[in-house]
Amino acid sequence: MKLLAHSGTKLLALFLAFVVWFIVAAPRRERLFERAFAVPLALVGVPRDLVITTAVQDNISVRLRGRSSALRSLSSQNLEATVDLGSSQPGDFILTVRPQALNVPPRVDVVSVDPTRGKFRPDRPRRRDVPIRAFRVGDPGS
Repeated sequence: MKLLAHSGTKLLALFLAFVVWFIVAAPRRERLFERAFAVPLALVGVPRDLVITTAVQDNISVRLRGRSSALRSLSSQNLEATVDLGSSQPGDFILTVRPQALNVPPRVDVVSVDPTRGKFRPDRPRRRDVPIRAFRVGDPGS
């Protein structure tokens, strides 16, 4: 008989436990999706005495895998691939973009990065004096 005592409260507690379980477990039941992004490439740590003298790719193509709710909140504006150039020296430099260089949220995996490597040339700036000769056309007094 004690088992049936307060049966309304017990049913309400069971119902609330089921609702909480459903809300907590819902993200785990969500299917995984893959999506491609054009991610800007940020070069950080460029030494002050060097300038980059060749073209560097602005964006890289990245494929991410995750839950649709996590991928929906991402855009190319809030993703970035950072590459540290603190150890670069004058001359040809091979740039390697690793998946760890991407700032992706938790539970989102980097499937692929294209291109993973790039080549550019940092060099020391040079100074050159160039003579300038003024050339007048017409009468400056009128």
